Amino acid sequence: MWKFNNSLVADSDFLSGCIDSSVRDQWDFFLLSLKSDVSDFSKKKRPFLNCKHVYLTNRLIACKQHLVEGDINIASEISSLESQLKVLLLKKLVDSNIRNHVQWLEEGGKPTRYYFKLERERFERNFISSIFDHSVNCLISFQFTKRVPELN
Repeated sequence: MWKFNNSLVADSDFLSGCIDSSVRDQWDFFLLSLKSDVSDFSKKKRPFLNCKHVYLTNRLIACKQHLVEGDINIASEISSLESQLKVLLLKKLVDSNIRNHVQWLEEGGKPTRYYFKLERERFERNFISSIFDHSVNCLISFQFTKRVPELN
């Protein structure tokens, strides 16, 4: 197994001494092709994730309706759906951070902490932490402990 140190691509001594121009051109073509393929794949995968998000949300709403109607046995399914939804939202948040980070780097800018703070606050605002019954008794309580690492 061999791991390529891609920082060598930016080293002018390495480029002039070890790689001729045809190999460099092939490398640049490969990188552009890979970028295009990855971008196309992610554009095709995003609608699937959005459909999964809608499905989980609709299922969660239906289960919560059953809970409001008095079906206490549905609590484990609600917990499972909440967990799946949380994982999906975290993945979408990380994907969004990566896309925006790359876009800012390509444009020569730098992502601000303000943007990351807004994304984090939006996720925490939309996170359902507790479920109560009619008499305001807490039926289920979730703790949000996972933090998404910021890209700097």
